[in-house]
Amino acid sequence: MQSKNINIPLSSVWVLAGSLAIIYTGFGIILPVFPKFLQENNAGESISLGILIASFAIAQIIFAPLYGRLSDRGYGRRPFILLALFGYGMGNFLYAFFARDLASMILVRIFEGITVAGLLPVSQALITDLTVSENRAKYLGILTGSSNVGLIIGPALGGILFDIGGFILPFVISGILSFIALIFAFILVPETKRKGNVEIVHYENSDLYIHQSKWKQFRSMFVSGGVIIFFMLLIISFLDFFSWIVIEPGIIFYFYNLGFTPLEFGYFVGVYGAFVAIGQIFFGGLS
Repeated sequence: MQSKNINIPLSSVWVLAGSLAIIYTGFGIILPVFPKFLQENNAGESISLGILIASFAIAQIIFAPLYGRLSDRGYGRRPFILLALFGYGMGNFLYAFFARDLASMILVRIFEGITVAGLLPVSQALITDLTVSENRAKYLGILTGSSNVGLIIGPALGGILFDIGGFILPFVISGILSFIALIFAFILVPETKRKGNVEIVHYENSDLYIHQSKWKQFRSMFVSGGVIIFFMLLIISFLDFFSWIVIEPGIIFYFYNLGFTPLEFGYFVGVYGAFVAIGQIFFGGLS
C-alpha cells in the first residue's frame, strides 16, 4: 500500500461544508413551500406531506450504506459527492418546472434521496482521510455546523423567495446554488480512495489507514465494546432526529388553522433552528 504526505487542503473542508449547507438549506426551504403547494392543489392533508418527507428519507436509508460501502471499497469519495450535488440541483429544477402534482413530487423526492444519500457519510469519510486525529473533531464539527446553518436559514429563505417569486423561485435558487457547489467541489475536492482499494492517499501524520483485515477490524470493535457505544449513540441520534421529523406532517395545521403564510412559517421554523444552533455551540463548548 502506498502513501503520500500531502498538506491538508483546507479549501476542500470548506467546499464540503458549503455543499452540506446548501443541501440542508434546500431541505429547510421545502418546509414552508410544500404545505402551500399541497394546499393550492387540494392535496393538503398531513398524510400527503408525510409521504413527501418519508419518500426522501426512505431512499436515503436504502442508498446511504450502499454508497458508503462502495466508497470504502475503492470507488472513491469524489463521485458520490459530485453525484449528490448534481442530483440535488437537478431535483430542484424538476420541482420548479415539471412537478405539478403529488405523484410527480414524490418521484422527484425519491430521485433526490437516492442521489443525495451519500453526501454526508462520504464527506465525513473524506474529512477523516484529509485530517490528522488532532484536528479531525474540529473539521467534522464544521460539517455538522454547516448542516445546522442550512436548516436555520432554509425555512426563512424559502418563505422569502416564495413571497417574491411563488413556488418556482425557491427551487431555482436552490438548484443554482447546488450547481455552483458542484463546480467548486469538482475543482477543489481531492480523491482519497483509489480504484480497487489498493491505494489510500495518506495525508501528513494521518492515522487513516490501518494494516488490518476488514474482519479483524470488525471483530476488534466487539472486543473493545465499541459496537455497544456506537449503537447507543446511534439510538440517541435517531430519537433526537425522530422527535423533530415526527411533527413535520403537522405543519399543515399552521397553514389551515392558523393561517400562516410561507414567509411567517419560515421565520417560525428559522427561530427554532437558531436556538438549536446556539444550544449546540454552548453545550458543545462545555463538553
